[in-house]
Amino acid sequence: MKMVAIAFVVIMAVALPVAGQVQEALIYCCAEVSGTYDGTSVQLHVVVNAAQISFEGRLDEIVGLELYRATAEDCGTPVRITAAPIPWSRNTPIDQFITDYTAEPGHLYHYRVVAVDRFWQPIGLQWGWGFEIQGWVRTGNVPIAHGTVDNDEGVTAVRNCAGECLLGGTTGALPHHLRRYINTETPLLLYGYIGGAHPQFGWSMLIVDGRPAECVVGVEASAWGHVKQLYR
Repeated sequence: MKMVAIAFVVIMAVALPVAGQVQEALIYCCAEVSGTYDGTSVQLHVVVNAAQISFEGRLDEIVGLELYRATAEDCGTPVRITAAPIPWSRNTPIDQFITDYTAEPGHLYHYRVVAVDRFWQPIGLQWGWGFEIQGWVRTGNVPIAHGTVDNDEGVTAVRNCAGECLLGGTTGALPHHLRRYINTETPLLLYGYIGGAHPQFGWSMLIVDGRPAECVVGVEASAWGHVKQLYR
């Protein structure tokens, strides 16, 4: 495992494909972006390993991985925080610790890995059942999710407010004072912790607090498209 220090953010901010990205290669195992905030910087752990391949597609064209960061609470524009692609191929997995010194307190940061070819053009690499290679890090006691909460056959999940960029997904049992809002139309602003991603079920959350809060109207998420403009 390697330590990589990221001391600056490249000044050009770009939009990248997230939900709408075309799948051009799919690895089942393994991929991870996780991290912790120590009060001054974010310590990231990035793992991408093509040990199990579901769809080869353009996998052999990938020569490196870029790392992007965006603020989730305001659907911030993603910025590239790697000065150059981290070398990667199907035969050279990465398991690296990366320090993001430019992180600031009071945010929910969304980190995302983007595969590129030898021309630094993006390739739609996904993992598991078609998930992006991404992770979220809190740099303070900030909300992690905002939306309605459903329970279907014992599985509790947060359905994100439309147009917002906080996390959605499965969660454990809600705190007792929030349970009366399950399976209602009342949106909740939720605080807690973000767990790891499962290759089939995606991200999980542990909710520890929250309150009713209406969804923000008229907020549009940053489109994570137009990647090719970055290198022109």
